[in-house]
Amino acid sequence: MRITNIDLQCEDIMWFAIDKNGYILEFTSSGIGNVPEFVCADRKVNELLEDFFMNVLPESTSEQLIIPYEDNDLVNDAIMLSQKGIYCFDANGDSYYKICSPKASLRIDNLPEDIRNILSKRYIDTDVFSTDIVNVEHAY
Repeated sequence: MRITNIDLQCEDIMWFAIDKNGYILEFTSSGIGNVPEFVCADRKVNELLEDFFMNVLPESTSEQLIIPYEDNDLVNDAIMLSQKGIYCFDANGDSYYKICSPKASLRIDNLPEDIRNILSKRYIDTDVFSTDIVNVEHAY
């Protein structure tokens, strides 16, 4: 099932991609962020990735929170995901801002083949080490 433009305005979409070096990135749309076509194309694939990263992948490192700590779902999810080696970004206007980084990064090569196959098609032309802001082309 496709994620529609209306869905994007009403839902806080968590989605995953890789940067040009194969590092794993997580984005939270907050109902305002641009969401690429590869996310909107298939809600079930997006849910599969979210379940894998949130519930299956074990913690392997510690996190570095870039924003001040607030006890809310967004920040707590970002901390947990960064403890699994993932860089986390939150939407703010037209851009996504890095809010949490892992001490040790997870790369696509370290994932199970089925997850690797999906993520290899979810590429964002950025280098997570050289930027804290990512602009994404909107599907709509």
